[in-house]
Amino acid sequence: MRRSQAVLSLFIAGLLCLTLAGAGVAATKDALSKNLIEAVWKNDLPAVQRLVGEGADPNATDEKGFSAVDIAVDKGFFDIAIICWPPRTSIIRHPQNPRR
Repeated sequence: MRRSQAVLSLFIAGLLCLTLAGAGVAATKDALSKNLIEAVWKNDLPAVQRLVGEGADPNATDEKGFSAVDIAVDKGFFDIAIICWPPRTSIIRHPQNPRR
């Protein structure tokens, strides 16, 4: 009985560590993405390059729902828009029914 309790305790402790580590990774990615949005607003090309390289999510949005690409294109920062526009980024926000 004691051994099974010890194994269960170790399992729960390990699970808790993994959960907390995952939360830390998510928080770091959120911080990177927030910094990316701020760098785009400031037209800070080197910071945008660094943040995207570090894993900032170009699809993340600000409090108004605009992505880094949206902001860059709106402001005319096309060099930044290209960096923030990886192949996985969707250009269509609200797809409509295609013609058939």
